[in-house]
Formats: sequence, structure tokens, C-alpha cells
Amino acid sequence: MRITRGRLLVCGVITVALLAGITVLWPDHEPPSTSKTTTTPQAPAKGDLAGDQDFLQIAAKALSAGLLGLAPEMLGGDHPHVYWAGQTERGKVAIATQALTGGRTAVGLVVSDTLTDWFVPDQGNGYAFLFSTDSRYIIAVGTDLSVSPEWTVGDDGKSTRQWTPMTDLDDAWFTRLDNPPIPDDLRVITGDPSRATYAQHIPTHYARPVLRETEPEIRTLQSKPGHVNRPRDDTSNSPPISTNLYPDLVAACLVDPVAGSVQVGAQSIAGLPNGGSAVAIEILTNQTDGSRYYVAIRDNSARITRWLVGNPVDITQPLSLHVALPDNLGWLVEAPSGNLRYRDSPNTDWQGAGYDLALLPPTATEVEVLAWDVIRTQELN
Repeated sequence: MRITRGRLLVCGVITVALLAGITVLWPDHEPPSTSKTTTTPQAPAKGDLAGDQDFLQIAAKALSAGLLGLAPEMLGGDHPHVYWAGQTERGKVAIATQALTGGRTAVGLVVSDTLTDWFVPDQGNGYAFLFSTDSRYIIAVGTDLSVSPEWTVGDDGKSTRQWTPMTDLDDAWFTRLDNPPIPDDLRVITGDPSRATYAQHIPTHYARPVLRETEPEIRTLQSKPGHVNRPRDDTSNSPPISTNLYPDLVAACLVDPVAGSVQVGAQSIAGLPNGGSAVAIEILTNQTDGSRYYVAIRDNSARITRWLVGNPVDITQPLSLHVALPDNLGWLVEAPSGNLRYRDSPNTDWQGAGYDLALLPPTATEVEVLAWDVIRTQELN
């Protein structure tokens, strides 16, 4: 049976904690599963090549050869078994399994006559392989599976995942992506993607060897997790944020609800004229688009009253942070290791603004940065 459906664009809701560094969902136990997928070594093979005994034998021998490095006592006693074999866009493909001691199962992907790789998936919703030389093919075992190659951040900072239902090929689900993904951004889930959460994800294994002419650029944080920066003349002593922020950010479609973790960089804190404070936090929502600043506006009791979407972090620009605060509170700007000056128009004099981080008046239109004996300017808009 082959099932294909349209694409769905959604932003989900989940509750986890967001602290400095990397915050992992379900740190102490396996995530709850919405369905159980088990592979019985003695069950007949599935797929449209289930009757091709020569190919089944090739696939079983390929996995057996790939597991030669395991100690004999780790094997469960049974010979490798082909769970599924079928003809795909990529040619003949088989999913072979080998029972291991302790109730675990090694799963291998065979393409033509070659074992691309094998791994031992967690017990839960299923498992998936990303494979081929252009890394665009996915084959998976599970129930009602959909795939999303990345968490997309728009120009306005709002974010979403575009989910594409996979094609059911007799209990193995298959798809071809339009472009090679960054594996850490790829998600395969079971069930309804309209409110997808980490509990629905299934592990995706990046099958080797992967040979591509160009590798996608992998983005990282540009600031040190846990570091707190303040303007030198700031006397507000506003504390950094350390509470559970992730539910609010997910509800606002600002972070990925299926990621299970998020990378958080430094916090830049400035007191505001109204007695509150602004806290800019660098957050890496995925490795495709890179990090971006999100700014919390707080009242004089340090309670967050709203979130602002800041600028993407671009280390080639003079200012790493430049965000206009609401209610004419001014501009929050930062240039690591830079001396700052600003002016209100091209015809006015430059005014000193301190070092590294500054809260500028709302009338500011341009900032000058002196760093490492080099002067650069950047317009505020």
C-alpha cells in the first residue's frame, strides 16, 4: 500500500526548561512513545521484494559481515533476518535486523549489495535511515510517519517546520528530500504533526559513507553560554534569566518543539529608564540558519512582560546585537571588544556610548565601532 498526502506547515507546543548551555528534554529517562514498533526476527519479510530470496540472502549476509566486530556473547543467537526489502527510487533496499542480548536489536540498511551502516535504535516509536551519496533519501520503520528537513526561521524571527508525510511501502516509509539536509536539523515523527512534540520523534541514523561535493554549513553559537554582559555604567543589577522560558518561546513559534534541546549563549542585560530591564539572549534554534537574539522585556520586578525577535547573529557586521526596544525605550546594541559611539543623523556629532554593550536613545540612527584599531559604522534601521 502506498499512501501520499499533502504538506503541513505547523508550529507546536511543548513544555521543557531553557537554561544556559544545552537543555535536554527527558534527561533521566526515555521519552514516552505514542506507539511501539517491534521487529520480530522470525517474522516473514515485508516489501515488494520479500519474495526475492537471492536479495534477502545478500542483505542478511551483508549485515552479518558488518557485525563481525561484535563480541559473540552480544549476539542473540539468531541469524540476521530481513525485515523489509523493496524497490525504491534508489534501487533495491533492505532493512536487516540482528537480535542482540538484553532485548536490543541491531538494524542495518542494505542498498543493492552493500551495508551502508547499522545501529541499535532506542526502544520506542521506530527508527529511520538518512542515506545515499547525496543524502536525500530516508527510509524508516514506524507508524504514520512524516519528515521535516529543518526548523525554518523567517525574516521576522517567527519559526516553523514544514512536514511532509512519507510514503508507506508495506510497513517501511520512504521519501526523497528536495535538498541534502543537515542531519541534526532533520526530524522524523510518528502521528499527527499539527502539534508535534519531542515525544513523537523517532531516531534518525545518518548512514555512511556519505559523499557530497559540498557539505552544508553548520552554524554554532557565537557567544559563551552562561556569560552575562552589562553596560559599564549600568547600575540596575538586574539578574540574568534562569527560569523556565521554553514554553513561552515554543508557544510563540520561536524555538523548535521537536528538537528536544536548544543551545543558549550569553545574556546581555541593560537597565531601562522605566525601572525595568531588557535581556538579549543568543539562541541557536537550528544549525541551518544559525543563532539569533531574542529579547525579554521585564518590569521592575524582573517579570517578563513580552518577547521581541532580535537580529540574526552576523559576525561580519560591526554590531552583533542591534534591536529597537518598544515604547521608545531606545536601541540595545552590542559589539564585543568595541568602543561605541552613536549619532542621531549624518549632520550631528558623535556621542560616546561606552564599551561593548550600550542602551542608546531611540533617536540614534548610526553606530561607530572601534575594535582592534579598526573603525566601522553601522546604520540602525
